[in-house]
Amino acid sequence: MMHAPLEELDGFLAAHPETEWFTLIVSDINGVARGKVVRRHEMEAVYRYGRPLPSSILSLDIKGEDVPETGLVWDIGDMDCRAFPVAGSLKPCPWLEGTAQVLISFGTDCGLPMEPPDPRLKLQQVTDRFKANGMVPVVAIELEFYLLDKSAFAERGELVPARLQNGMPNEQTQVYGVAELEAMRPFFDDIYHFADMQDLPAETAISEYAPGQFEITLRHRANALQAADEAIAFKRLIKAVADRHGMLASFMAKPFSGLAGCGMHIHASIEDDGGRNLFAADAPEGSPLLGQAIAGMRDTAADGPWAFRFAEPAVRRTVLPAPSVYYDRLKPHAARIDIWHTIYNHPMADHGAIVEWVKGSGLRPWLDRAGPDHRDGFLAAYRRRIEEAYPVLAGGGVLFRFPRLFIVAAR
Repeated sequence: MMHAPLEELDGFLAAHPETEWFTLIVSDINGVARGKVVRRHEMEAVYRYGRPLPSSILSLDIKGEDVPETGLVWDIGDMDCRAFPVAGSLKPCPWLEGTAQVLISFGTDCGLPMEPPDPRLKLQQVTDRFKANGMVPVVAIELEFYLLDKSAFAERGELVPARLQNGMPNEQTQVYGVAELEAMRPFFDDIYHFADMQDLPAETAISEYAPGQFEITLRHRANALQAADEAIAFKRLIKAVADRHGMLASFMAKPFSGLAGCGMHIHASIEDDGGRNLFAADAPEGSPLLGQAIAGMRDTAADGPWAFRFAEPAVRRTVLPAPSVYYDRLKPHAARIDIWHTIYNHPMADHGAIVEWVKGSGLRPWLDRAGPDHRDGFLAAYRRRIEEAYPVLAGGGVLFRFPRLFIVAAR
């Protein structure tokens, strides 16, 4: 890991003589900010030598409780490991007077056993493997969250959407509602102002699919580590601004059973060293590399004792026409045609969940052709290819890339 240089701290201290408190932040496997608060005179030592943190800090559960089963608590005496500031992450905290923050991470020289559970270090190792193959992941992150009534939760333990800041109740979904966004203008003014002060690339905001639910996008980065660091910092900023406005910002996946859940959408592509998108192609299914990343059915069909069942051309999947073909066919019958291609990144529990996902759709004709005598062997071989194509996430589970082509024609 590249530690932040001491010159970065010196420049910040000279520019911000009023700053006396510094929050050191590491993100655990649940995305919860953990760390310490140190004083100004301690920061030089933090940059020079790192700051020891207990080995259990990255394996805590969502409530901050130790999880002894991880082997990072009593088995090793909850040993200390050194964490170092992340270069470029030292920023003022505009919502706290005289305070700044810096992200920290455990490097390969931190001392075991902190290396395995550090999600940032895992992401760095993934990007290093891409770099070794001449590839650059390009990532953009969208954050969805609920704005909740802070007093209702503090006084009665109730989770209810916060009232709009123009005094009106917020009881309807109103997805993409402009009035709902404008009614929260004081909140969003602070969001964008503070984001600019922290050099965070906050862009479009929308009213999402539930009362009090919103989404803000961050600009894409040709640096997956930077994109993740900015998302962590931006999540903290949103929570802080909500608190200033008498609200709670919740990023829980499903705070309400009867309403839409919150996602963190990750848009990802891969470029070569020259900036060319390696997934892009004229055909809707994308390039062969994209197919390698999301598929495996054809290779599995051709490699195994069941291969003879797939020899007939009729069992091969038909290649979809290019978008231009659909456009040309629809143009004589439509005044307007909108075509777009997107990829959903679905969080799945494990590789078996991906197999189950496609068993009832794209994989079904292949299983039918394999027959009952080869079905189990085919599934096992297919799962092995899925495991090769989809790395396990730092917090467990995998992201399943699901491409979709949308066409809307209007007369």
